Amino acid sequence: MRKSIILSSLLATLVFTGCGATNGLGMGKQEVKHYFQQGEITNIAKVTVNKSMLATLSGAGVGGVAGGVIGAKNDNTLKGAGIGAVVGAGVGYLAGLGLNGNEKEAYEVDIRNLNTKKVQKAYLEESLEIGTKVEYVDREDVVTNINVLKKDNK
Repeated sequence: MRKSIILSSLLATLVFTGCGATNGLGMGKQEVKHYFQQGEITNIAKVTVNKSMLATLSGAGVGGVAGGVIGAKNDNTLKGAGIGAVVGAGVGYLAGLGLNGNEKEAYEVDIRNLNTKKVQKAYLEESLEIGTKVEYVDREDVVTNINVLKKDNK
């Protein structure tokens, strides 16, 4: 009797789980936020970027999240997030001013989308050669998540 219950449970598990493992995330299309685009580096220039601006944006993000969490405890998430973002931006800016030098070297690149031919600017910490194929995410005209494609993906 006990063996039949175990075998029945095992059989039911296999039937209802599809008998196989998948590498999927178990999400539907509605959870997809951005699609990767493919492009090519068409221009590159060495530039300096303002570290305090990076710190300001980071501080605003951290402050907004912290303020939202604190505000949620008081049933006022939006107000808490707004105040946290402003305070966080101020603290981030001041922290940025204290950084060793206020500038950082970077590379400004133009990426031409292989399908639409749209050209967008992006900033990288490392140089890439003109003609390098990349994949990236376009977040409302801000390019992020840049990855170099293998040579065989021309």
